Amino acid sequence: MSDLDKKSGVPGSPEPVRPEPSPEGDPEVVHEEEIARLLRLAGLRPAAGPESTQRVRTAVHARWRVEIRARRYRRLIPWIAIPMAAAAAGVAMIALARWLPRPTPEVGPNPLAILERAEGPLRRSDGGSVLAGAEFPLGTDISTGAGGRAALKLSAGASLRLDSDTTLRLVSGTVLDLEQGAVYLDSGGARGAAVAVRTPAGTVRDVGTQFEVRLGESSLRVTVREGAAYLRLGPDDLEIQAGTRLAAGPRGEISRTKVTAHDPDWDWVLKIAPPISLEDRTLGAFLAWVSRETGWQVRFADTATAQERASIVLHGSLDGLRPDEAPAAILPTCGLTSHLEGGVLVIEPLDALEGSP
Repeated sequence: MSDLDKKSGVPGSPEPVRPEPSPEGDPEVVHEEEIARLLRLAGLRPAAGPESTQRVRTAVHARWRVEIRARRYRRLIPWIAIPMAAAAAGVAMIALARWLPRPTPEVGPNPLAILERAEGPLRRSDGGSVLAGAEFPLGTDISTGAGGRAALKLSAGASLRLDSDTTLRLVSGTVLDLEQGAVYLDSGGARGAAVAVRTPAGTVRDVGTQFEVRLGESSLRVTVREGAAYLRLGPDDLEIQAGTRLAAGPRGEISRTKVTAHDPDWDWVLKIAPPISLEDRTLGAFLAWVSRETGWQVRFADTATAQERASIVLHGSLDGLRPDEAPAAILPTCGLTSHLEGGVLVIEPLDALEGSP
């Protein structure tokens, strides 16, 4: 085989002749020069106005956010190597794209709190809704009037309740500024960061607990129902254990008293307790909710009754019932009754009560 045949790759075929490119007369070159000449003749265009510039920036920024979210979402999808033809792979990717949820652009910041229940006068600084389900954004001031109360769910997961004549600001998902009145925080079931309640007198920080902060004209009172909390007064951190009320006076005097988990002082917390769904909830879960809300311990009269009845599935509604009123309405439907012995709710079968002398 000749050298020419080797270059062409085909025996006996001549090497193709490639003409040298000629800038002069090249249609593409001539076309680009003509465009450049026209641009020089047109001169500089006037700069876009501020309104037009802002519209362009807004549109580009919105599109950029959508693309960034889409890229983050796509990084979550693992690559899978499948030995198949290119056409079949394309069909599979199209099917996968249709099945997966599409990323949506952000429409605004997530709410810091959601209103679960409100009774009586309630105001918010942004003029938004005060109906159940209303969302509260960053920096909202919330105020309750005389006889007014509110229960909210914080973005961190904690339950927050406001007593009457209370003013509070939502600084962040974990920081609250109490200006007057009293708040109750239940963060025991939340998995987020600890919540801090700031007051002019000091800052209270929870440690997975239930506690009340009450700010008077000349005093600060912190009562811990479960767990523990810390009160920072100046450079000092004072630990407050469950069952303790710490009061700080105007001259820095500190006093501690005992308060049980079922003390009457917690009554306002029960009045504004957020509702729960009873449908398909087990009796055991219902009683756990009652115990947490009331501070009562729950005890079955015997082990057999506990094992037999705790898994009963409930139906219906608790609308209008406080947590301390709910057992009297629900337990008889399960063939049970109850009575209080101190702070213990004792549960026993109805037939045992009927058979007693």
